[in-house]
This record gives sequence, structure tokens and C-alpha cells, in this order.
Amino acid sequence: MNLIIVHPLPHRSDQDPLLRLLDSNDHVAGHLLERLGLHATGESVLSVRIAVPEPWLDIWRPRDERVLTYRPGQPIAIPDDHKQAHSGWLVISRGRFITDLDLDWLVRDLTRLDAHVVSVTVDPKLNGYQERTCYSSDGTVAGFRRRYMAATCLEAAPEEWPHHLFVRSELCDPLFPGRLLTLDYPAMQQRVSQNGLAYKHLSVPGQLVDLHRKLDRLNGVRDIIYELFKRQPQLFNGASRAHAQVHPTARLCGPVLLSPGVQIDPEAVIVGPALIGRDVHILEKALVRASLITAGGVIHPGEQIDNLWIGSEEDHQTRLEHSFDNLFHCYRMVKNATGVHADKQNFRVWPPNAYPYTGKRIADIIISLIVLSLFLPIFPIIALIIKLGSPGPIFFGHKRQGLHGKPFTCWKFRSMIPGADDLQASLRMLNEVDGPQFRIEDDPRINRVGHFLRDTFLDEIPQFWNVLCGEMSVVGPRPSPEKENALCPPWRDARLSVRPGVTGLWQVMRTRRASQDFQEWVHYDTEYVKTLSFKKDIWICWETFKQMVRRFLEKF
Repeated sequence: MNLIIVHPLPHRSDQDPLLRLLDSNDHVAGHLLERLGLHATGESVLSVRIAVPEPWLDIWRPRDERVLTYRPGQPIAIPDDHKQAHSGWLVISRGRFITDLDLDWLVRDLTRLDAHVVSVTVDPKLNGYQERTCYSSDGTVAGFRRRYMAATCLEAAPEEWPHHLFVRSELCDPLFPGRLLTLDYPAMQQRVSQNGLAYKHLSVPGQLVDLHRKLDRLNGVRDIIYELFKRQPQLFNGASRAHAQVHPTARLCGPVLLSPGVQIDPEAVIVGPALIGRDVHILEKALVRASLITAGGVIHPGEQIDNLWIGSEEDHQTRLEHSFDNLFHCYRMVKNATGVHADKQNFRVWPPNAYPYTGKRIADIIISLIVLSLFLPIFPIIALIIKLGSPGPIFFGHKRQGLHGKPFTCWKFRSMIPGADDLQASLRMLNEVDGPQFRIEDDPRINRVGHFLRDTFLDEIPQFWNVLCGEMSVVGPRPSPEKENALCPPWRDARLSVRPGVTGLWQVMRTRRASQDFQEWVHYDTEYVKTLSFKKDIWICWETFKQMVRRFLEKF
């Protein structure tokens, strides 16, 4: 049997993070009880019992028969089934830690030890290579010890309860008279010595989650949510959310576990993995991402919660998504203070007779006239579809930086709802790409025809008017606003050495790999400026044409 003991804390019991977690959701509570216990590979889960302080019953009424209670300061009664131990051992675990270790391997080590009682602590540092300094009794360096793989070490006995205590099942009666277990660990060790029992302490490799550390318990519970999502996906579908009140305009993305009594107001966004505890109220336009809100919590209107544990012991925290704006502000302050503006000496230049200077501009004029002539007849059709799809203007214009940083208005067919640009700040936590750009797969701002226009590149046809006016080129870096360019001055100076393009090297070469998109953006923009040539522009145009045809055919 595995007996898990939750030790009382010096402060009020309702402040214990484990209690608030167990009280928040019954499914997480049941799975957490399993995680707190030890698992044997190749066998069923050990018989797990968890002992909690009796005052907890004033707050949490467990629906699990495995939960026992005890009075703080009093011994704990060991259940009668303690003899159903794994390989002859009764395991007593400390209910503050979730440990992940190879139990079968550990039990084989225990059988080789000449000990009746073995305390075990899990040390993640023992999982692989380790170098330790060894000292003599007088404190001088005696040498170094290197370990090249996971290893178990004999250590000095701890002064407080270890992560796990293994007791041979046949010794439980003499060691715990009347089947009563004291929580005084030094007294426990003294009783072992008085009974003439051999005691040893092991440090073993494994993973460890300390539920009293905010980041640890946040990551630990997110793992539980993912496990529940794999085991019981029905808990996360729409039918199981009948016990919660979710407004139709609220958006839930990924594994979000809702508890009874949850209320989610209009336009709130929740991104999993997330646990929304019992009776939590998330008000309008709030954003919760990868966070845990324990029972009774309130998220205020417009509040942004990202990677946080919101509980009774801490104030509500708001993650300010203004890092790009702050950097942009600092850049503007420095530029204004020094009087340095777009200085052409920072950009790459070409002689007047070179292709990038003259030939490229002639080609842009010819191509833009051809494209605009071909698509002009279908402009009214696209305009009508946009108008019927959503209210608002037909075209969308946004300020971008052109050659040498000169601002211009970049035009597109509108593919989003009106005011979409203003909503980007509230959706910043959903961003799926790194760097200053913004992209989410299922962008709620895109209107009904927007996906088709974007997938077929039809939304970018008006940019050929910018090309004809000399503000853009057919091929070049992606047109970006000033606050994006401000984040990387060397890259900015390189990409602004040429006109931005309707298509470019990055657009045809990007892989969209996680955490590498911005690196690829910088690489391909600077690579294009370094190697700009007529041949490269022709190749980029051909690759873009193939992508357009493929994407268009996929729509039918």
C-alpha cells in the first residue's frame, strides 16, 4: 500500500495549494491522487490512500474513498490493508511532492540493501552526467566523483520527512503500535533504532514536482490536464460543458477543463492547457492562457492571465503585452534624442545602371500594369463579396515603411472584421510565431471570405498599385511597420535598402518551424539584399506562382 500524508502547514489549512487544487475540480483531484502515489510498471497502480488534516473537511468534501483524515498533532491510523504492499514494502509518501521514478528498479535496489527501513528522496540531478567534489572530514578537497549515467546514491539520513519511506510490511506492527504513525520524523527514526532495525537513506534519479512552488505545481497540473485530455477527451468537448455557462462569443482553444459553476462572459478567450476551477467567473474580454484558476476565482474585464496560478494567496496579476510597444518607444526616444533619422549611409546602395536601381524599377512598372489590367475586371466582384460578407470598407490600408524607411500606406482587400488591428493587442498571447510578427491559425478577426482571399493571395492584388506608384516592388522583403523594424536595427537597415515586395525570398522559403520563424525572416531578408539579382527575382516569382496555383486548386 502507498500511504500519502499531507502535512499540516503553519498557516490556515485553506491556504494549502493542494487543498485548493483538489477543491477546484473532481477529475483533476482523482488524477492528482494517482500522481502523488507511486506506480509500478507492469502491474496495477498501488493501493493508494491519502491522509489530509481534518480541518480540510470544512472546505473540501472529497468524493474519493481513498481519502482519510487525521487531527493535526495526533498520530495517523494506518489502514488495515497495509499488508497489501508492493514486493513486501509499505510506502509512506509526503503529499507535497509528485515524483516520477522507476519503482520496479528501485524495489530491486531495496531488496539488495540490508535494511528494514529505507527513506528515499528524488534528485533530478542524478538522471545523467554529474560531477561532485568530495571532501574529507576536516573539510579539505579529497577528490572528484563523476557519474556518466543515472545512479542511486547512499546518503546521510534527512532531518525531515523524505519524499518516500519504505518499511518492510512484516515490521509495521512493531514499528507502529496500534497501527498509529507519528508525524514527528526524528521520533520515527528513534523508534526504528529502538527496535534494532537497520535504516538507510537513498537518493534516486527521477523527476520531481513540489506543489508548494508555483511554477512546479503549474507545470505539474498542466501535465495532468494533458493526460486527462488523452484519456478522457469527452471531458473537454461541448457536451460536457453543460454544467458551465459559456457565452457564445467566448472562445476556448485547446484542452480547457471547466468545473461546475464556471461562468465565462462575452468575448473572453481561454487557451489551454488551462484549468478553470469551481465557481470561477471570467468577465468580458478577459484572456487566460496556460493558467490555473482555483475555486471561486474572478478574472476581471480585460485582464490578461498568462502562465499563472491564480489562487487565494496571491493578488490577480496582469501580464502586460506591451513589450513591442515599449521597445518601439525606447527606439523612438533614442532616435529623437540623437537626431538620427533614416540615414542612407546605413543602407546598401547600387550604381544607377545596376539592375536593383533601374532595371528592377522598369520591371515593376511593366508587371504591375499587366497584373492590374488582368484583375481589374474582377475587382467589382471581389468588392461585392467583401461587402456582403461583413460591414466595412472594401480596402484595408496600413502604414508601412518603404525604401530607406519612407512611410507609405500599403493596400489590401479587406479580409478581417472592422477594427481588427485594434484587437491584436488583446490576442497577443495567442500568437503562434516568434518575433514581432503576429499569426494565429484560426484568427477570429478574419471575416467569412477572408480565408479564401488570403489562401489564394487575392487580398494582395491591390498592392500592385503600391508597386506602380514606386512605394513597393514585386519582389522584396515583407512590408513592415516602423515598430517591427525598430526591434532589430542591423536587420532593419538591410531590408530597407530595397523596396518591400508583394512576394519575397522569406515568403517562399519559410518553414514555420516553432521558435525559428523570426530567425528565418531575418536570414532570408538579409540574404535577399546581399544576393539581389534579376535571376533571383525571376526564381522567386516562379516559386510564388506555383504556390498560388497549388493553393487555388486546393480550394476546389
